[in-house]
Amino acid sequence: MISVAGYKNLKIMKFLKDLFKFGFLSISIIFSFGLIYPAPVFSEKARTQKNQEKSKSQDRKIKEEKKKDTPSQKVSDRALPIQTPDSTKSDGYYDKIMMKINEWKSGYSPDIYDYLIKREFQPKALAIYLDRFEKIKGIMKELLEIRLQIEMSKISNFFSDKMKPFLEVENTRREELMEALQKYIENFSDSPLAPYAILRYAEILYERLSYEYIQAYEQALLEGRVPPQKDFSPVIKIYEDFLKKYKDFPLKDAVMYLAGYILDEMGMQEEAVEKFFVPLSEIRLSQFAAEAAMRAGEFYFNIGDLENAEKFYLVVLDFPESPFYSKALYKLAWTYFRKGDYSSAIDYFIETIDASYGKETSDRLSLINESLDYIITSIVELGGFDSLERSRKEAILSVLNKVYPIISQIQDNPEAFLLEAQGKVFLEQGKYNEAIISFKNLIDRFYPSPRSIRAAFGIFEALKKSGDISGAISWQVKMAEKWGPASEWAQKNKDELDKNVKRLEEGLLEAAKYYHSKGLLSDAESSYILFLRFFPDSEFSAEVQFLLGELYFNQKKFSDAFKYYKMNVENTKVKQNKFIQEAAWGMVI
Repeated sequence: MISVAGYKNLKIMKFLKDLFKFGFLSISIIFSFGLIYPAPVFSEKARTQKNQEKSKSQDRKIKEEKKKDTPSQKVSDRALPIQTPDSTKSDGYYDKIMMKINEWKSGYSPDIYDYLIKREFQPKALAIYLDRFEKIKGIMKELLEIRLQIEMSKISNFFSDKMKPFLEVENTRREELMEALQKYIENFSDSPLAPYAILRYAEILYERLSYEYIQAYEQALLEGRVPPQKDFSPVIKIYEDFLKKYKDFPLKDAVMYLAGYILDEMGMQEEAVEKFFVPLSEIRLSQFAAEAAMRAGEFYFNIGDLENAEKFYLVVLDFPESPFYSKALYKLAWTYFRKGDYSSAIDYFIETIDASYGKETSDRLSLINESLDYIITSIVELGGFDSLERSRKEAILSVLNKVYPIISQIQDNPEAFLLEAQGKVFLEQGKYNEAIISFKNLIDRFYPSPRSIRAAFGIFEALKKSGDISGAISWQVKMAEKWGPASEWAQKNKDELDKNVKRLEEGLLEAAKYYHSKGLLSDAESSYILFLRFFPDSEFSAEVQFLLGELYFNQKKFSDAFKYYKMNVENTKVKQNKFIQEAAWGMVI
């Protein structure tokens, strides 16, 4: 009990504490407003003081002027010139800061200090203080962005200045060469070298336009404007006129490729494909035919014209040595997949894997993995692996055996991989019965595999999502028996068990609680006991001991109840045993 005197002392201490808090808050807020609105803004006395200081400052200036006129003054005593933002070459940043501060200050009335003192001080002051803080944050962010733009501009200007002499020389040479080529073309149009001069002129013109575009693009970014679009239409015009005039030119295919490439770079893909890439793909002897066909196929694939896409991807396959061959196989398979021709899709995805496997390219692994994903999805669309024709199944397993070491961390039977993967796809598509069949096939045929426990969890998910709660609960109990620490599977897969043991514990505990809540006491009892046998060191063991004690207590089996209450109280493996107090009471009662 606290005495009356003690109670009074507590009240006094609380009052002093609140007073200190309020006083500290007041000083903080007054100080914060003082940073932008000094006392002279609100106080007549302060204004008078300011005038006095101004007068003293003027007197000091007069005295300094007199000292300057004194010939005996030492050089060391003279005041050094003070640099201000106005006395040095400014980059505009100081002006931006002052503009932002003035904008900020203009948002507040001059009588705000008086308002805070005389009216609802604490809540209003806090609201205004927070509002000002947010505005300061916004201003600082804007100023940082301005500073960044200024610095970028300085760096750009620095390098531009350094490179300017070289660029001027380069531009001069370029213009001189273009002028010389133009004169040659005009004066010697019938020369056998004229076509080459025209192509060289077009090449240099493209170079000049590219350089001008880069300059305009960078300048637009620095000034915050929308960047310009690429425009190489003068070069395209030269190439088009060239192809009309020199129809039998030996490098005609190269000119067509360049024209299509530049149009594509300008964002005019359709015109590039129809005018140049499609005709070029028909010149089978050209070194550019495969790439032109690939570009055409990609264009039609992207706009959803799958018939034309298929046609041009097949053209690429006529060039097995082309660097585009593997990608064309993959995109052709994908085209069949989008058309719903899953059998053809599987066949070409298999070819993609075969072609990619032997090549050390950067996209090899991604092509293989993506092809496998589509093979599995296609298998699912066709009803599952067991429903495929024997030859197609053998082809799938053959290619899978080849790439299995590089695509799977688990080196078991590749068919187990397929069954697990197709089960997952069935599950994602909501085909729960098919998923369960696929997972059960895996467990029946490849129980020792590390994948079998994944299949077991897949069955649980399928049962639960299909609404078979009773089946899902009983399956969780079976999982603890078949994949728990005492199982044959666990002896061969300790690492996989460690990854999944907590899920097994949670599943068995969930099942026991479900039976307990439904009054299925026999099933609940056996599940609790099974839990303590399989997972004696579990973090849930104290909870299970207590629940089992409660179950026996309610059945008036006091001896058994006492046993499990006592086990709970003596459980030192669980750090936070929230049931210990109730268990102790249960022992007493």
